This record gives sequence, structure tokens and C-alpha cells, in this order.
Amino acid sequence: MESDDEYQRLARPLLDEGARFGDKLIVFGLAPAEFTGYVVRHDVPLGTEVLTWLRTEAETAGGQGYRGVRVVADMQQLGLQPDASGLLAFELALDRTVTELGVTMLCAYRSGSFDRDTVAVAMSAHPCGYGLNSEDVGFRMWSGDDDCWNVSGALDLVNAGTFRTALTKAAHDSTRLRLTFVELRFVDLAGVQALADVTENTPGLSMTVTTPSNSFRRCWRMLGYDETCPRVEIVS
Repeated sequence: MESDDEYQRLARPLLDEGARFGDKLIVFGLAPAEFTGYVVRHDVPLGTEVLTWLRTEAETAGGQGYRGVRVVADMQQLGLQPDASGLLAFELALDRTVTELGVTMLCAYRSGSFDRDTVAVAMSAHPCGYGLNSEDVGFRMWSGDDDCWNVSGALDLVNAGTFRTALTKAAHDSTRLRLTFVELRFVDLAGVQALADVTENTPGLSMTVTTPSNSFRRCWRMLGYDETCPRVEIVS
């Protein structure tokens, strides 16, 4: 986002909806004008501390009479550095956490602190986005149930490096990954190679790819990965 007006326009509906549903509403940073009922925490958790904080809030919200938790975070308030790989790793962990806990969270990145390309990489860790970077880097990889990650969009030479970074982060957090490609429209050789390389370079990792396209299957066989990368299982 480039202005406070855009922030107000994007954040206000999320909080309005949460208020109607009886969620606990928390804002880090500037709250939308004329909105009451939110809870502002002054001891803002920094970096990955927010993951532990979210777990505590989700566990206590029910006992406080709330249906759930909604958070609007001005991301510059969390002390995050404008590094694309670091932000992607953070957002993947965040997406896994909010999915597990059932928390709704809007991450707002200001253009004065984070450039558009960096934010686009960070947004690829979530199924949807708003504002200037809504079209992102061309693919999205977000958390599903348990060890599952959903992949949508297109994987090609331009974004294969970002996909590799996302897979590497996910692989470091689990010894088994399931990738669902049902919403993946296109994948080229670079995307296929990234998947195989991460598996081969992560000892003990096993991976299952479900609902891949025919083009993915052809590339996989053509590159010989069906024989050289046995820790990847391809499932229809």
C-alpha cells in the first residue's frame, strides 16, 4: 500500500466483518479511522515472536467469549527486514500458524518500507492478496492441513528461484511434504527441477505431489526423475 487511505480501504472491511462475527480484533499500528471495538496491543511481538503470540491469543480467545481472532498488522511495526527470502520464510511460517489456529490475519506492507518486488515474494506464501501486489510473482504456495501445501498459478524460469526458496523453507520444517497441484495452471522445466533439487538436497525428506498436470508428468519422466528421485511420489 502507498497511502493511509488505501490502508483504511483494505483493513476496515476485515475488521467490520470480524466485529459482526464476534471475533477478538487486534491491530498493530494505525487503526482504521472511526472504528471502535478493536484491541490495540502496545507490546508488539517482533519477528517470529508473533507466531508464539498468535498461539496464545487463539487459545485464550474462546475463554474470553470471542468466536476467534482477527489481526491487522502494519508489518513495519514487527521489526521485519526488507529481505525477500527472509520475508518469504516468515510468511510461510505465519500462514502455517494461522491455518492451524483458525486465525484471520491481514499483513499490510507500506511501500515506504518495503519495495513492491519484495512484497510480491512475501505474498506468494498466501492464497490471496490485495492492493498493489495482487498479481504477485506468478504462483502461490500456502498451507493446507497437516503436511500439505497448495500450489497455484504458474511455475516457470522467472519464479522458479522463489519457488525453490519456499520449498526449502517448508522442507526444513518437516520430513514429509505433500504438494497439491490441482490449481497449478502451468509448470516448466525450471519448476520441475526446483522440486527435484530441493528433495535431493534435503536428506530424509519425502515428498508427494498430488493432482499434477500431464505436462508435469511428462517433464518429470523426460528428465529421468522418476528413477533418480525416488523420494518423490507422484499421485493422480
